[in-house]
Amino acid sequence: MTITRPGDADPVRDAILAAMDRLLAGTPLRSTGRLSVSQLAIEAGVKRWHLTHQHLDLKERFQARVKAQDSTPRPSAGSSASTKRSRRSTTNSANTVLTWKSDCVSMPLRSTSWLWRTLPSPAASRTLT
Repeated sequence: MTITRPGDADPVRDAILAAMDRLLAGTPLRSTGRLSVSQLAIEAGVKRWHLTHQHLDLKERFQARVKAQDSTPRPSAGSSASTKRSRRSTTNSANTVLTWKSDCVSMPLRSTSWLWRTLPSPAASRTLT
């Protein structure tokens, strides 16, 4: 863990602190907005090891603030309109898959009957040899 004095300027630490404030305020710039250490690293634009090995105090501070926070910020909660649209899309996709499955179940019968109609009869194949 790195110990910094008040006068020291550590750009990684500053980036993590700014990202922490953005995530907890619900205004992420680079990440999904989920309140996790990996999303904090993405939001800060640093590698995750900075939080897990170098700045453990910031990781613990972030986790404590997340635990103390009452609600999930707006971006990670999702809007109801986009959720409805997503559910509708999933339902349409599921119906399409079911239609394809029913078509595939009947397909072997159709393709087999077509095959038997197009093949020459066994008597005709004997005359060719």
